[in-house]
Amino acid sequence: MGCETLKTLSDDAVQTINGLSYDSNAEIIYCTLPLGGIFWSDELPRFRFLAFKGDDHNLVLRLFAIRIKIWNGETLNEEESSLWQSTIEQLPDWSFFKRLVLTEEQRLAHQAAESDAEKFFEELINAADEGSVSTKDGITNFSMTIKIKD
Repeated sequence: MGCETLKTLSDDAVQTINGLSYDSNAEIIYCTLPLGGIFWSDELPRFRFLAFKGDDHNLVLRLFAIRIKIWNGETLNEEESSLWQSTIEQLPDWSFFKRLVLTEEQRLAHQAAESDAEKFFEELINAADEGSVSTKDGITNFSMTIKIKD
């Protein structure tokens, strides 16, 4: 099942990430969109998630979502575990994998970012005249329309 359809990051994405260096003093980035959590400034290139296109963009987002599950003590399904392990094999030195346990201060920042993202989407959904929510491959997509004029 999961292993047969498992996607991995492209050579370009691997090269981009391999160009990053671990920084023990990296800044914590508070990210409501698209993540709803935190990450560190040394984990992504200059244009953050936008530096990755197509499948790479979705896979990087999935990896960050998987790490959030790990932080939250949730169990990974088979496909998530396979993606996680294959990416560790591709990118064993990525600073992303050095932050699997949060300090109390980091946990509070992460929880605040999650809470703010939930509030943002709840307000957006409540304000929308039309909307849809769909989930595919562990990524949730929101589409909302707010009519300015009748």
